[in-house]
Formats: sequence, C-alpha cells, structure tokens
Amino acid sequence: MHKSAKPTVTHQQLLSLVPTGPIWQPNWDAIWSLWPELAVLDDCPQDPIHHAEGNAGIHTRMVVEALISNEEWQSLPSLDHSYLFWAAVLHDIGKPAVTKHEEDGRIFSRGHSRVGRLSPDNGFGMQVLPLRGGKLCAGSSTSISCHSG
Repeated sequence: MHKSAKPTVTHQQLLSLVPTGPIWQPNWDAIWSLWPELAVLDDCPQDPIHHAEGNAGIHTRMVVEALISNEEWQSLPSLDHSYLFWAAVLHDIGKPAVTKHEEDGRIFSRGHSRVGRLSPDNGFGMQVLPLRGGKLCAGSSTSISCHSG
C-alpha cells in the first residue's frame, strides 16, 4: 500500500510559525495551510457534551491559544516553545478519520489519538522530527496518544 506524500514543510518553516513575544499571535492561515489534515479539522464535529465550542478546528485553536497565553510557556526556551506548540496544533489530527455519529445523537472519536500519532509512517514525524533534534516525534507521539479530549 502506497502512502501519499505530505507537502514538504521545512524545519525552518515550522520554527517560524511558533508565536513569539510580545504579541504571541499564531498565524492560523499559514499553519492551516501546511497539511490538508489541519483544514479538515474545521469540518470535524465534536460531541457538545464535552466540546461545546463546536468543531475540532475551533477546539484546536482554543487549545493552542490557551497554551501560548500561558506565562510559563512564554518563559520556556524557544525549542520547548516549538515542541509544545506543535504538539498542541496536532493533538487532534486523527479525529476526522475516526469521528462517528451514534444512533443516540452523540459524536465520538474513539481511537483518534492512536490514529493521529506522529510517526515517520504517517509522514508527520519526518517533518516535525527536527524540532527537537529527533525527540519531538517521540514526545509528541506520547502527548497525542495519551491525551483524552
């Protein structure tokens, strides 16, 4: 089975998109255009019981904006900014592939963390890997596969 190639994103592009002070504002248009899987989050519904904010795209933006407004995050070294920022951006990347509407009207995305795990096998790991000298893929895989939202 042949996996489709992800658009080429350089290490420098990824670093340049991590917000910096004093404004700490993400460039959502540039971030969303990196991979088609990000834009699809805007069309991925979530169960209103757990995610009243709406779709997975809105949720992802809220998670990232909460992270970058945190003073502890802002005081971290720049490589740690990158590590946590990209883990937050990509934390729900697997939701569209597994989201199901149940008969009772509920919406579930069981297994989205496993499906969205960053790895060289799905193309993300090789692009994101350089952020931490080979450690981001492993660290983000753990973050993504262990989160429960």
